[in-house]
Amino acid sequence: MGELNYLEIRGETTVEVTLRDILMPLFRHRRLIVLSFVGVFLGGILAALLLANQYQAHFRVLVKRERVDPAVSSEASSQTIQPAPAVTEEEINSEVELIQSDDLLRKVVLATGLQEKENNSVLAFMRPKKTEEALVSTAVQRLAKQLNVAAVKKTDLIAVTYQSTDPQLAYRVLTALSDLYLEKHLAVHRPPGA
Repeated sequence: MGELNYLEIRGETTVEVTLRDILMPLFRHRRLIVLSFVGVFLGGILAALLLANQYQAHFRVLVKRERVDPAVSSEASSQTIQPAPAVTEEEINSEVELIQSDDLLRKVVLATGLQEKENNSVLAFMRPKKTEEALVSTAVQRLAKQLNVAAVKKTDLIAVTYQSTDPQLAYRVLTALSDLYLEKHLAVHRPPGA
């Protein structure tokens, strides 16, 4: 079994390696190889089941100045309309923070019923019952993690993306978020006394 065949060619000794000699380490570690194969196979199946059917919804927001404040002076000169100055990076970042604000996300959670999904999760039966306020708070935190809000580089756009296993839920969440964001944007940027 462990014998090697020696060939003598012109005074040189060479070892003839057989297929059995090559496969011998595989037979010695048969259990390790089988367990590794089964582990990788089951891990692949588990990953395919857990990561299957992820739907992504997105929208973009164009940030621009609403109006130009005319210069008021006592001189009698003709009014010239000047183009609106470019939107600054700070204004875009302010809008990103407005989209990610907790009160806006809370309204989205309540409008779409994400707190009910939090209550119906797989591990919900193992933990003690939470109050409605705790469910909403947890759903807001989860939505904040799953929501991707980023300013598009070198543009005046903000890209908002949400990913879910339910395509209708992804659509409802971003529709509610866009509607509620527009309402909040108008409330924040409304001139005083208007």
